[in-house]
Amino acid sequence: MYTLCPPTVGIFGCLALVLGVISSLYVIPTIENSYLLHAVYQNGSFLLNEFLKPEVKTVFKIYFFDVTNSEEVKKGEKPIVREIGPYVYNEFKFRTIINYTETSDTFDFFEKTQLFFNAEESGGRSENDFVTVINSALITIGNNIEDQIKHQTSKVDDVFEHFLDDYDLFIKARVRDVLFDGIVINCSNESGLVCLYLKTEQTEFLRPFGNDLKFSIFNHINVSENGPFKIQIRNNDNKRGHILAYQGRKTLNNWSLKHKCNEIKGSNLIIFPPSMSSTQVIYTFFSEFCRSIAFPFDSYSKIRDVPASVYVMSRETFDSSRKNSCFCKASGIKRGSLSCNVKGTMNLKNCKNMAIILSHPHFYLGDDVLLNYVQGLSPEKKIHESFITLGARSGIILNYAVRFQFNVPIKRNKHLGTTNMREGIFPVLWTEEIQELDEKF
Repeated sequence: MYTLCPPTVGIFGCLALVLGVISSLYVIPTIENSYLLHAVYQNGSFLLNEFLKPEVKTVFKIYFFDVTNSEEVKKGEKPIVREIGPYVYNEFKFRTIINYTETSDTFDFFEKTQLFFNAEESGGRSENDFVTVINSALITIGNNIEDQIKHQTSKVDDVFEHFLDDYDLFIKARVRDVLFDGIVINCSNESGLVCLYLKTEQTEFLRPFGNDLKFSIFNHINVSENGPFKIQIRNNDNKRGHILAYQGRKTLNNWSLKHKCNEIKGSNLIIFPPSMSSTQVIYTFFSEFCRSIAFPFDSYSKIRDVPASVYVMSRETFDSSRKNSCFCKASGIKRGSLSCNVKGTMNLKNCKNMAIILSHPHFYLGDDVLLNYVQGLSPEKKIHESFITLGARSGIILNYAVRFQFNVPIKRNKHLGTTNMREGIFPVLWTEEIQELDEKF
């Protein structure tokens, strides 16, 4: 029990004790130079409010892969894409503390994220812009349904009989519709049988729309809370900032049972342990991808004369090594197939209940087969890798950039109209979440 936190201070005073380190996001030199990590703050303090509703600038940028030869691709030619973006969104997080456990110095909280379009930083681009992209809804939904009833040939034929009458392999749609408002899946016509299967699916990409359904990639971010998370908040602890449980579980159950792929490790981009050595590896838990990812130490740096340590996402994150095979086994996907474990990719089927393929942007660090499938990609370390910069002594986040790409697997399938297409991983878009200090700080 902390002697700096007497009973008269109250629960939130105790919480504010450790949340005081977050103030270094605003007064870094003072905090770093004096290393004041044990100051006590009262309930309702500025510092506690900064945890509950951070004001540090965070932006979420989205880049589309616009397909310029869609008709030719259907006939078997190599896809040609051009990157369009960024579409920039101001990102705000709101946290609600629901429980504090004094004996272990942990608390539980929910986190809500909201994205607001920033037209100025988007450089003249608008959410009403049209992009031509692979029809992610058609591909992922079609694959899901076929997986469910693949051994019932006649039923598969019945379900898909009229499906392609209503949908194309490529869609030209508004940016906002693809991301948030949704693409309508008509359930009232001949292809309505498809909806009977879809309405039994539990996936964040689909939502009811009257008698129909809508498919969108990021709408769930703006409309739902994430959590609860249980976080360790004890100062000078080598697990400070670590997520100890998520949604009441100390381990995940998405991947192969009793395997390390299910481990919840590290922080979730709030705070890290202080005074870590250059041999240590930090982990970040990405609940949206149902996994923890390693960030080994890369280099020393300085931000406004403050000593800093830079950690870069492990080059093995999407490697096809044996230790990553547990991300495939539970999905029943053959190791080394285009759906899972090609070097540079990860299948999110067991996380999202949809065959979305995750990778680095532009297939950075990926197998040549990924880059050879599509024309128009240019992977670059500087703009496509992810990193986190921490105060060398405090463990507070000084800045970070986290970048991921979303793709769909293309397989020859008569029911989806892909019989003549090349098989491979088709890029849809990539994102980067960036947090950095404003000049006013």
